[in-house]
Amino acid sequence: MKKTLIFILMAIASLNIYADSLRTLKTNIIVIDKNTPVETIIKLEEALVIRLPDNINMLSGIEIKITMPSLLRNIQGIAAAIYNNIKPAPQENILTYTADRFFFKLLPVGDDITIIIPFESDQESSKGLGIFPTAVVDTNSFPVALILYPATKGLPANIEKQNFIVHIRPLMGNKGYLDLRLKGLSPAERIHSIIEIDGKPVKYDNNPILLEEGLHSVRITGPSFSDIEKTFAIESGKSTTLDIEIKKEYPTLFIQAPDIAMIILDGKPLEDFYNNLIPIKKGKHSIIIKLGDFSITREFEISDNKTYNINMIMDIVIQEE
Repeated sequence: MKKTLIFILMAIASLNIYADSLRTLKTNIIVIDKNTPVETIIKLEEALVIRLPDNINMLSGIEIKITMPSLLRNIQGIAAAIYNNIKPAPQENILTYTADRFFFKLLPVGDDITIIIPFESDQESSKGLGIFPTAVVDTNSFPVALILYPATKGLPANIEKQNFIVHIRPLMGNKGYLDLRLKGLSPAERIHSIIEIDGKPVKYDNNPILLEEGLHSVRITGPSFSDIEKTFAIESGKSTTLDIEIKKEYPTLFIQAPDIAMIILDGKPLEDFYNNLIPIKKGKHSIIIKLGDFSITREFEISDNKTYNINMIMDIVIQEE
């Protein structure tokens, strides 16, 4: 037993763990799905190239589970290596690459071995028999390539024909999406509404908002309705839809005039009118717009809870004598 252990350690030491070049017998390429685990089969010294999906916002890492063929389950002699920063871009017809090796492990005896590749430094790695976490890997260094090597002598003669089942599962972090749907607002009203989640302003552009799992609150304020507050829950790796129907309670005024213009509404100068929605009461009103020596006066009536637009239009008249 002592001689065998010494031989295994010498075999590992003889491998150049930090080599920046690799050659594979075959290049297999898969793209993982955020929602569905992927299963494939490789043989020794074949590269399994793992690509990430386009949207990785909720991913905190990937789990690679290797199921040993029955012939090798009681033999310790297979090593696993994982590479990133692979060049050139992996293709099935390319067998030689340069890459950085960030993981190397002589696999223990057993049926299944699990390798965890975390994307975040604060992620809690799974621990247990047959589970091996790597260092944190930058997603920009993907794709990665997994290769299994024979690491000792005395392995079965037909080992190159053995199939290793590789099961790849995306690990969802403690984040999820909020799909916020505001109904009843015009585009102008939506622009001038303020949306806060947990007290912090957020940009609302109809795209899902990424949040930590747990309970959250949303507050919506605007010039044409009373403040709205809702509580909602975010589940890890899932999208939560929150529909909010907004009923306008006040009419608003939108004045399109140069920002240097003076606006007098119902006899009072109007400050900060430019590009803003202005709450206004129902009934008859008057407005004076002054721009230098130019002045125009209009009367109008507000009757519904809508947004009323006032446009200042100036013409240039050219006459020929």
